[in-house]
Amino acid sequence: MKSSNLITIFTPTYNRATLLGRLYDSLINQSFNNFEWIIVDDGSSDNTEEVVQTFLKEDKLAITYVKQQNSGKHIAINTGLDHAQGEWFFIVDSDDYLIPDALKIVNEYLAKNTTYNYDGFAFRRAYEGGTSIGGEFPEGIQEFAATIIERTVKYRVSGDMAEVFKTDLLRECKFDEGFNEKFCAEGLMLNRTAKLGAKLLYIDQYIYICEYLPGGLTDNSVGNRRRSPKYATMVYKELAEVRSLPIKYKLKAYSNYWRFSFFINCSWYEKIRNINGSFLGLISLPFGYIMKLKDDFNLKKIK
Repeated sequence: MKSSNLITIFTPTYNRATLLGRLYDSLINQSFNNFEWIIVDDGSSDNTEEVVQTFLKEDKLAITYVKQQNSGKHIAINTGLDHAQGEWFFIVDSDDYLIPDALKIVNEYLAKNTTYNYDGFAFRRAYEGGTSIGGEFPEGIQEFAATIIERTVKYRVSGDMAEVFKTDLLRECKFDEGFNEKFCAEGLMLNRTAKLGAKLLYIDQYIYICEYLPGGLTDNSVGNRRRSPKYATMVYKELAEVRSLPIKYKLKAYSNYWRFSFFINCSWYEKIRNINGSFLGLISLPFGYIMKLKDDFNLKKIK
């Protein structure tokens, strides 16, 4: 049962035992404490469980620890949603942490939400030192309400954000299971919120400190999608189907669909049927092939 205005901090982790302590310290030092911390250990082979047991013994936070067979971050998110007691769900990765007033700032916006009934709030992420990640907000605008798609298309704000969503909304947008693939971009879930018309309030204020580690999911983005092509093509197919998406973005989405479809062992007929024979989809195929060839070249250079 969810608890009113309780925030669920959710952390998926895989072999990040040496970094969890920093996030833990940032949580015990929060100036607002109406939150729970759910940690889903995605089959770590290091001493993650031992580290979390130390946190549990200190009994400073309400912590739920779940260990699952290695299945990927997307399945860990599904697991976190299954265990969440909070009305609000905030994903904080194991190699990142929050500023001391982060949850106090979030709660101040939640308190206003009885008037506006937003589906979530999105704050800035920053590097250590306070440099914001992503593009600038439009001049003179510090806050705006938009779907995930409108944020990029209308307001042209790029970069990862720190999103706090209604838990029940994300439960409607959970990741598909059963593909036996280890990577699915979080964009699949985010785009599904846009399909439902979910509006977030975007706020030009950072509360989340980010570190993109070598070997992490962001660093290996193209390789991960090639190894999990069913999920990758699903992400871009569903993005292209969002009605409010302008044509040029649809063409780009379909091109990416084809870019990773070459790694799925099925017929061309099935791949075309998967996009319902879309004209935009069909004319994007050559561009997708060119993108695939560029990836081939770039990945060879890395090796």
